[in-house]
Amino acid sequence: MSETSRVTFAPTSAPQALPDPQHTAKGGDEQKGIHTSCHNAKKTDAAKVVMSEMSKTHTGFWRQYSKQMRSLVGDIDSKVILCYIGLGGIIVGVLAAAFAVSSEAVEDFFEENVKLANPKLVWLTLPLGLPFILMLSRVLFDGTAGSGIPMEMGALFLVDGDPNFGRIFSFNIIIGKFGLTLLSQLSGASAGREGPTVQISSSVFVLMIQLATRLKLPLITAALKRNGCDRGGEASALLIHDLIVVGGAAGISGAFETPIGGIVFAIEEMGNRYTKTLGHTMIVGVALSSLASIALQGFSPVFEDFAFGEGLSLAEWLAVLPFVSVLAGAVGGLWSLVCVYGVRMKKTAVISKLPGPYLAAFLCGLGCAMCGYWTNGETYGSGIPQAKAILAKEGQGPSLSFAPLKMVSLWLTYWSGIPGGIFSPTIAIGTGLGRCFFEVCKHWSPLIAEQEPTVAYIATTAYFAGVTQSPMTAFVILLGMLDQITKMKCAMLVAALLGWTASRFVNPKPLYGALAASLIPSLPPENVQCNLGKLPAPQYHHLGAVTGKHALFMELSEVTLPARASTGQGQSLRELKRNFTSKVLDIHTEYISPPPELVERISIL
Repeated sequence: MSETSRVTFAPTSAPQALPDPQHTAKGGDEQKGIHTSCHNAKKTDAAKVVMSEMSKTHTGFWRQYSKQMRSLVGDIDSKVILCYIGLGGIIVGVLAAAFAVSSEAVEDFFEENVKLANPKLVWLTLPLGLPFILMLSRVLFDGTAGSGIPMEMGALFLVDGDPNFGRIFSFNIIIGKFGLTLLSQLSGASAGREGPTVQISSSVFVLMIQLATRLKLPLITAALKRNGCDRGGEASALLIHDLIVVGGAAGISGAFETPIGGIVFAIEEMGNRYTKTLGHTMIVGVALSSLASIALQGFSPVFEDFAFGEGLSLAEWLAVLPFVSVLAGAVGGLWSLVCVYGVRMKKTAVISKLPGPYLAAFLCGLGCAMCGYWTNGETYGSGIPQAKAILAKEGQGPSLSFAPLKMVSLWLTYWSGIPGGIFSPTIAIGTGLGRCFFEVCKHWSPLIAEQEPTVAYIATTAYFAGVTQSPMTAFVILLGMLDQITKMKCAMLVAALLGWTASRFVNPKPLYGALAASLIPSLPPENVQCNLGKLPAPQYHHLGAVTGKHALFMELSEVTLPARASTGQGQSLRELKRNFTSKVLDIHTEYISPPPELVERISIL
């Protein structure tokens, strides 16, 4: 082949070199390193964010803690007030223990020297003793009549700063209530000490805050002024209303040695002013009152070593419980209805004018003596020994006539107007009714025939709830009087609710609420207490039926009502409720000239 014919094939591009394995591995490592570094950077940024967030939370938490501690230290004066109220609770506990010991000694003295040794002497001690005690109450110790609880509930609706607080809470009230109640028991009247203890307790707290204001105690005065500015009124006057409730709780706690019973009583009976702050104050006063009372006289349940409900089947419980509870509750409602009727009748012109009150007291004392004569002395005194005899089945115990005649004796004692409570006699009547109901129930089953204490205590719980229409108070107080908690706990709760329900069908108005509707009575004309004669007429936030049962948990205490009364311009809250139905509670009261800010507050709610 010639040179001209030789065909040469030139490459169109440079030959590509084969990849170097070492170079490829090195490049991959560099690419992975770039990705790893980016990932690590993101992790570092996220960690920084988390650490920053934790640091801010840490700093904010301790900064807030430091602020709270500074506020706590700066608010030390309010803690001093709690300690001051705690001191009041201790004083109340000491007085309650002294009252309990004195009452027991007086009743023992009457039992040994009058009832057993000279039974005919009661025909003098009761018909003449009751008018004499009433005279002391009207002339020297105004405000001590009755149990004292209705008076306290009426005082809750006095306008702030009303001087008539002194007619209900004073040192004179403490002396008179203590001494005249013991004198009532010494005469043989059906009087208890628990209700008077409540008024004594509230008087102690009110006097303590008045003393602190008068002496201008540094930290306490500062706290009162600050709280007074915050609430838009005079602090001591506003605090008095709260201390009345605290005193009621501490009094029940010291009298029955049941702290929870005191708190429940204050909420259920006097809870129309209940607030969170008031609850803290109440717990301090109640706890120390009960502690002081137990420390002085020891914890000794009223009803010890009693076996309740042992061996009863469910069917037997279901047979006994509704029957006894409904009947006892209805009887309790009937007793409270008649009691209120008698109090209203005493206010008629024929009885209220002199010498009507003393003649009525004489007749009431004569009736009490007759009740005791017909029961061989069983109706004299508080009735707790008779209740123990029924529950313990000691000998024969009281007769079947004990319960009805004790009810009459308690009516007459209360209508006479002398100082004395109804709690202990009510418990005694309840056990007596239980004995009556047991005579029917014992034929239902052999096991029920052995459970008279069980039937009696169920009847007591239902009757107590029926009289006061405070089922939880009845349940807690009576539960605290036992030394053991067995199946009776659930049975007592059911009995209290059934008794309360049955009572409302007989008497729709609670006892203390109906008695408090009369508010503070006028000063007796024969009273010689000059300082009381100069007081103006009481001025109230409202008139009408003050129940204290359906608590108004609105902070109406923050609204300052005018210190004036105009009965002709009263406007019913029911009229306001028609406009703001969804947010206003059911209140059976009537405000006197409600200020615009109150109406505006309700409309906002």
